[in-house]
Amino acid sequence: MHVNKNGIYAIQDWIDNNSDKNHEVFNLWANGIASEIDQNDLDQELKDNGYIDHELNGMRDGQGRLLFIKLYQEHFSE
Repeated sequence: MHVNKNGIYAIQDWIDNNSDKNHEVFNLWANGIASEIDQNDLDQELKDNGYIDHELNGMRDGQGRLLFIKLYQEHFSE
């Protein structure tokens, strides 16, 4: 499984909509995040949960909560 075009767009939308939570989010690259996600074993997590919840390397919002990007089955291709 790998992140498809819809997944790249979903990641970019997430970046655009969450840059106010942590200014470093603005510097993220959607294709780079997709590459990180692709390195994980996606099949089991997608099967168990119906989505992937990817942590952004310890990035936190203003309240100290970790930031995650959630991608669903339609964001992946085989």
